[in-house]
Amino acid sequence: MPSLSRADVPSIDNWNRLLDGRTAVVTGGGAGIGRAIVELFVAHGANVHVAEIDTALVSDLNTMDRVTAQSIDVREPAQVATFAHATPTPEVLVNNVGDYRPSVRFAESGPESWQAMYEINLLHLFTVTHAFLPRLIDSGKGTSRSRCQAQ
Repeated sequence: MPSLSRADVPSIDNWNRLLDGRTAVVTGGGAGIGRAIVELFVAHGANVHVAEIDTALVSDLNTMDRVTAQSIDVREPAQVATFAHATPTPEVLVNNVGDYRPSVRFAESGPESWQAMYEINLLHLFTVTHAFLPRLIDSGKGTSRSRCQAQ
């Protein structure tokens, strides 16, 4: 692969508007790190589409300029497919949903609690990315980021 020179790298006119006019999708964008990502993307000019399970947070997000939030359970492939179909092709996809808190102590846990942890922390990543991937590839300018948390 040939190396790039400075002339090959486009200049950035305004570092505060890096996402100006771009479309981003953020899962779990109603609170915490996800909310901070949404607010930062909006500040940089993005139109942000949020998949959030908490309806109160969805209502709050929908009061923000350039944010469209829907109540989505990202563990449910049919809901994710509907969300992806209704969302413009994103240039940025952030799989942020996750929950490190076990529902029971490990000694009392079993396959049911392990499955719940798997679905929220990993399965959703596959489901959401798979739903958007063809359009990300076809657009030639999309990127996907996944946030994992270990405690």
